[in-house]
Amino acid sequence: MLKKMFSAVRTTGLGLAMSLAFAGVAFASVGANLTVLPSVANTDNLMGATGASWKFVVTTSAALATGDVIRFVFPPTNGGQPFTISNPTSSVLGSMTLYSSIVSSTIGVGNVMMSGGQPAIYAFVTSTNVGATSTFTLGGINNSVAQILSMGQNLNWMVEAGTLADNAQPAGPFITSTAKFSTSTQVSLIRAGGSLVSDNNSGIVPSSFATSATNVTYTFTIKATSSIPAGGKIVVNLPLDFSLNGVTVNLAQQISNTTNTALGSFSTTTSGMINRVMLVTANTSTGAGDVITVQIGGLTNPSTAAVYRPFTIFTTKSNNGLLDGSYQGFEQSDFNDGTPPPNDTVHIGGLNFVTVNVYKQTGTTTALLSGNELTQVKVGIGCPDKMFFVGEKWLNASSSASYNNLLDCNYMVMAQPFSSTSTSFFDSFLPPALKSVNAIGGRRVTSSLVFGVPDATVVFAVKGGVAGQQAFINAYTPNFQSFVPVFTSDSYAAQGFSATGTGYVKLRVKSGETWSFNLMSGMIGSTGNFSTGTVKYWPPSIPSSYISSAGTTTLSDANYVQANNTLNVVLSKVGGGSVTNACLGVKRVGGNMFMGAQDTVCQANNGSNYRFTVPSGTIGVQLMQPGSPPTEYTVGINSLNVTTTITLSAPSTFIAVTVVDGSNRPISGAPIFAQGGNGFGQSITGSAGTTTLNLAPGTYSVGGFAPSFGPLTNQNVTLSGTSSSVTFTVDSSNFKSISGRVTNGASGVSGVNIGASGVAGTNGGNGTQTDANGNYLLYVPAGIYEVGGWSDSTGGLPPQQANVSSGNQTGIDFALTGLGTLHLEVQNASNVGQLFAGAFSASTGRGNGTNSWSASGTSKVADIKLSAGSYTIHVGSPMIGEIASESVTITDGATTNKTYNIGASTTLYTVSGTVTTSAGGLANVGVWASKIGGPGFFSTLTDSSGAYSLSMPNSSTYHFGVKSTGYTSIGGEIDVAVAGGNVTRNFSMVSADLTITGTITGTGAVAVNDAWVSAKKTVSGNDIWTGGQTDASGAYSISVDSGTWTLYAEGPCYQRTNGVDVAAGSSGNNITLTAISSCSVPTPQISGVTPASGGQVSKNSLTLNIPPLALGDSQATVSVTVATSSGVVATNSATPLKNSTQSISISNASGSVALQSNVKISLTYDPAELPNGFDESTLQLGYFDSGTWQPVESTVDTVNNTISASVSHFTNYGPILPGVPDKPTVLSATAASASQVNLSWTAPTNASSTYYIIYRSLTDSNFTTALASTTATTYSSTGLSASTKYYYKVAGVNANGEGLNSDSANATTNAAAVVASTDTGGGGGTIVNINYNLLQPTVNATTGATTTGSVTTGASAAGPTSAPEAETAKVARFNFTSVLKVGSVSAEVRNLQTLLKELGFFTYSRITNYFGSITRAAVLKYQKARELAKTGVFDDATKASLKAEDKNQVAKSVVVPPKAAIAVFVHTLQPGTRGGEVRLLQQKLRELGYFKYPTNTGLFGPATRAAVVAFQKERGLKPFPGWVGPATRAALNSL
Repeated sequence: MLKKMFSAVRTTGLGLAMSLAFAGVAFASVGANLTVLPSVANTDNLMGATGASWKFVVTTSAALATGDVIRFVFPPTNGGQPFTISNPTSSVLGSMTLYSSIVSSTIGVGNVMMSGGQPAIYAFVTSTNVGATSTFTLGGINNSVAQILSMGQNLNWMVEAGTLADNAQPAGPFITSTAKFSTSTQVSLIRAGGSLVSDNNSGIVPSSFATSATNVTYTFTIKATSSIPAGGKIVVNLPLDFSLNGVTVNLAQQISNTTNTALGSFSTTTSGMINRVMLVTANTSTGAGDVITVQIGGLTNPSTAAVYRPFTIFTTKSNNGLLDGSYQGFEQSDFNDGTPPPNDTVHIGGLNFVTVNVYKQTGTTTALLSGNELTQVKVGIGCPDKMFFVGEKWLNASSSASYNNLLDCNYMVMAQPFSSTSTSFFDSFLPPALKSVNAIGGRRVTSSLVFGVPDATVVFAVKGGVAGQQAFINAYTPNFQSFVPVFTSDSYAAQGFSATGTGYVKLRVKSGETWSFNLMSGMIGSTGNFSTGTVKYWPPSIPSSYISSAGTTTLSDANYVQANNTLNVVLSKVGGGSVTNACLGVKRVGGNMFMGAQDTVCQANNGSNYRFTVPSGTIGVQLMQPGSPPTEYTVGINSLNVTTTITLSAPSTFIAVTVVDGSNRPISGAPIFAQGGNGFGQSITGSAGTTTLNLAPGTYSVGGFAPSFGPLTNQNVTLSGTSSSVTFTVDSSNFKSISGRVTNGASGVSGVNIGASGVAGTNGGNGTQTDANGNYLLYVPAGIYEVGGWSDSTGGLPPQQANVSSGNQTGIDFALTGLGTLHLEVQNASNVGQLFAGAFSASTGRGNGTNSWSASGTSKVADIKLSAGSYTIHVGSPMIGEIASESVTITDGATTNKTYNIGASTTLYTVSGTVTTSAGGLANVGVWASKIGGPGFFSTLTDSSGAYSLSMPNSSTYHFGVKSTGYTSIGGEIDVAVAGGNVTRNFSMVSADLTITGTITGTGAVAVNDAWVSAKKTVSGNDIWTGGQTDASGAYSISVDSGTWTLYAEGPCYQRTNGVDVAAGSSGNNITLTAISSCSVPTPQISGVTPASGGQVSKNSLTLNIPPLALGDSQATVSVTVATSSGVVATNSATPLKNSTQSISISNASGSVALQSNVKISLTYDPAELPNGFDESTLQLGYFDSGTWQPVESTVDTVNNTISASVSHFTNYGPILPGVPDKPTVLSATAASASQVNLSWTAPTNASSTYYIIYRSLTDSNFTTALASTTATTYSSTGLSASTKYYYKVAGVNANGEGLNSDSANATTNAAAVVASTDTGGGGGTIVNINYNLLQPTVNATTGATTTGSVTTGASAAGPTSAPEAETAKVARFNFTSVLKVGSVSAEVRNLQTLLKELGFFTYSRITNYFGSITRAAVLKYQKARELAKTGVFDDATKASLKAEDKNQVAKSVVVPPKAAIAVFVHTLQPGTRGGEVRLLQQKLRELGYFKYPTNTGLFGPATRAAVVAFQKERGLKPFPGWVGPATRAALNSL
């Protein structure tokens, strides 16, 4: 089975020839009346033999008359050169005499071409009786030449005789239309020898690889199977790019390694497609199995650097009859046993050298292969991006294979079985995964492939298959592969599915690895999905599994999905017309289902429609058009026949893009994009290195990524007519290189993904992987880059700066401090579905994490590999928030164990039920729940019966909703309380068989693409939400049920609109958006990644660590696009930090690509986006799926402001706050007088706000002061100073907490005399900084609105005041004139790092002039310690604080301790509550002497409860409940 799988890999992966067996041939064949045989066996019947002689023994079956003709017809051949006849000769043994002409008495024969194209020898005969037997010996025949397999064996030879209708036409018809007799037989042509073997001595070596080099000598070395007799020939075929004029051959050269055989002569032939040098041996024969070496001189290399092939060799006897090899290249049948075919390629202009070492695991170490192991493994190498294959080689005695003088490319290497007759080595080991080797610019690269030892077994069942069919499982990790067929029973004997459609899988794997699985139909996964006519079977998506230990692991059943519904897709153009250049694919989406297209159609197959057979549920329709990014449309399949229309507005204008290398060779697989004011285009180059971007007229910045090299330098293109063009010429001389080494002690570490990301105004980046010695080299355009790295075995590497503005940079090395293991056990976690753990360095933010857990009783365990050092552990779950956070030290070579128990503080109960329609249970419905008053977000899918079940912590209330494309909820979203027991809640849905349609436009009536339209209907006080995105024409379509719906629209750089009521089923609901000033749609970063090797992609706030094979097993580059999200919105379930949300997509020339295994993601968020008082540790990571946010198990590093996770698909990811209001929009501030500013804003639509908090500042920063609160969407700020600019923000508050701040607005009060007054209208007063302050509003009897006044301290209420700054002496080094942030490069950064290092915040080993992530982390730690706004920016406030404590100041400033925060408690606080108000409670109780815990955690746990009970007892607040209710709040607020 393994052998067959590798044959398939050779054919479909790197393009190696898959061979078929060659059957033996006969020297003669006997028919009923005809025998044909060569005159001399093994000479005259050889392929290609010239002047051959054949004997025809003929017995007549009818009498012939004198003058009749007899024709000897030679066989046709399939491909190659046919038989030819020149000056034929004949002799006859028998009664028949042959004449060449009927009008002469000349004995002899003639030759003629038959009407079927077959050559024949003819003669006129004397009379002959029936049954006469004659032997005809015919000479002058040149045998056919072709591949043995293509020619076919048992060629058909024929003899026929009769009276011609016209004797002048010997090839013409017989007078009676039929022959008097006709007989045939079958005989094969053969070769006398065997294959030409490509062993370690074999190769093609020119004396110069330089382009246009003259007088070059080429040395050809090959191992022959057979002896070449004296006078035999060695024939060399060269590519037509080489001229044979001036060829020289040293005839005295000894060509054999065992005999003194020399050459006697040589000749050349150039005709048609043949460019041949024929060398004739002179004195002696060579020995069988000799290594033959010949040199041909006087050649001139082509002028263009490229791959030139084929160079081929074969040997013949003196009559040109084939001995070894093949006249037409390599005989595929020679290599069916895995033997590498001879090298046929020369890289003219190639400067790179690649050596591949092959190892096997032996215990805890590795060893090179030896002995007969070397004869079972070969190494293949190819360049998918430039679409050429280099070849295969045997392993030498050192267990390596070398490839010299290769062109620049990102090569793929793989190990394959060598022999079909001996697979003992492959039966004992797991083959290594494919590996990439980047060889550019004259590099000498060493790579390694390691065979693993299987120590574990994975078993599972595949259900829902088709009885009698077969399927195949391919399992892989970044390091190893495993293959196995599906069996009919768990005895694993017979292959295929059982009578019940069940298949059984048993795979050998290696523990300690995360294994991914592909299920493919067919014997080796060579065919499409199963189909039984009307029903198709879509394969299951088998989740990856971490195999933690040796032994047998049983996985859950995998189930095929029956597709028995018809989906018709209509494509139409805006304004009419048909769409002819589109491909459509369909796949299941939504509710954590992510896969590639299961069926793709590139032309209408149902009239003018595209028809698919799909399963029920939510289907994604993927549209792919040349020059446009893949677009996906969601369709709900809720009946047997569904039709949907997609309207396209593809421009008729385009930019043609060409990408070539320095030798003008096309570069395929290069992702290309264009960004401009009139749109965005994205595509990927094809085999010709070209693509088109369909765009409207305008000016665009066109860029991309060249595989193997790096980012393309952007070019500006103006598209004014029908088309414009741009060419990128890629050469290593256009790029700068960054190189270094990753070491652990003195040893290099291989397989580490290295990534470089542009900073300080440099865009883009590149990635690569360390080689066998730990070395790396990558190319980037000139600029400044931050270089980091990651692998599963090392975790994250601390970033370093590389400045290649003016030249290459070497020595960007990473020295690991040893590697250790962090072993985590989370007890009582069996019911916690999503769980993530990470360990990250406080100084660099780098580390490692995992969401791969193994069950151990009721616990879950996981291992994380880390470099030795200090880290902070974070363990958490969307269900219950953060479980643990503590420091840990990892030691080289040791395992550090940590155990956490969530059962002691968290009791889980189930909320379960069914989701039904009038027809019964509804499958694949997304059920979500958001905890009210704290972190916690949950989601699941209903099963085939519509049932769902969620495990949720006790003593909380949750907001529930259900969502399924094509349906709406009847009852809307509801609240469910979990209090001491399981809960049952059922939901009903109705088919959304009506639509609301319209168009979204922006300024100038321009269509807005990727806008989001939300629709809300309220039923019995509960809201029902749905929505959809606009397409390229701005059109949207939302499926709804009957009733009145309220629409809201928002888009990239456009404000959200106020609601407008429309009727279900209505059309023409067009909405115009208002643009946000000074806003621009973010430009994406596009990187190229080779799936087989993976890589690191970095973009400012996002790092993706992509393991090998996570993007599939293709060797062609795929495009990874990252951009700040523009199409996400807040929902009732969650509100994202939009500026921190990133859109990630992957695609190739065929459309989007599905992840095959998880990818590590680390996303930096902006803490300034967080609501005031929000506990950062409760942030969650979520993704936006079909209008709903879904949580992802993740951990938060509050020091470095990063959130990390392991994700199973790419889409929009961002930090989310469950259930709080989105930011209010359209905040305006207008000066009403010299002392008053009026505010107004639009309420958020996602979650109702109980009231709003108004913040005010004298600068456009540090909005931490709660001015007042109100339930209205207007407010008057009074008591202000004249001619003063005030800045405002507004945030909504509901039961889940405070939401996001609005964008700021400002106004300058009028210039007039102002009398100090109190803020009677709500607001004003002295500004007091409050860490967290939810001010309880009161009702205004006159207006009905509720407001609160500001909190004051007894200072004057006449207006804002500020304390005078302390006078300090200035020193030279504290000379900061700029705001410093990530990307800043200056001497001021060096001074900042020096100051922070003296204070203990900057811990990096050296001082630089670059403000990167390490400096940002140091600034954040300083700001946190000094209770400043955590911006990570060296701003004015941080500058003032740092200046005040500069140790080198001549005069020290007096540090005034901050005043205690004014604690205003407004919520009921109880065990399990989290947030800023809990943190304030802990601080107040600490000041009062009750709270003894070391830190204020923000979590209401046992220690907090004990402190509250003690406070209540002392105050007499019986019955001492241990939670903060109205009485306890009043007591605390009175202090």
